[in-house]
Amino acid sequence: MQANRSLALVAALLIGSAGAVQAEMHEEGHAGGTEKFEKYDKDGDGKISMEEAKEAGTEKLSENFESYDQDGDNALDQGEFARFEAEETGEKEGGMEGHEGGGMERQEGGGMEQDGGGM
Repeated sequence: MQANRSLALVAALLIGSAGAVQAEMHEEGHAGGTEKFEKYDKDGDGKISMEEAKEAGTEKLSENFESYDQDGDNALDQGEFARFEAEETGEKEGGMEGHEGGGMERQEGGGMEQDGGGM
């Protein structure tokens, strides 16, 4: 029971840290900045829908949309889009292998689970 609580605490801290880093990157203009986000956000509602992602012609974004949609609202906010952009930049520079294997995955019902590739 204690191990489950510890794991849950570590997961919450990691998720919170990732969000803070994404927000900071966005504020500093990294990871594509708002210009690219606004280009994809055709209706200007501050989120990128699956339809907008498909229209943008970015295959990786549309094919992996659900994995980037961390809060499960069927839309990407600027922080979630920044995660996609950071991974795209890392792949182009040869530094990252994408978003697979090393984080948490959303389960049905809203829970989070280790995806088997990290910690």
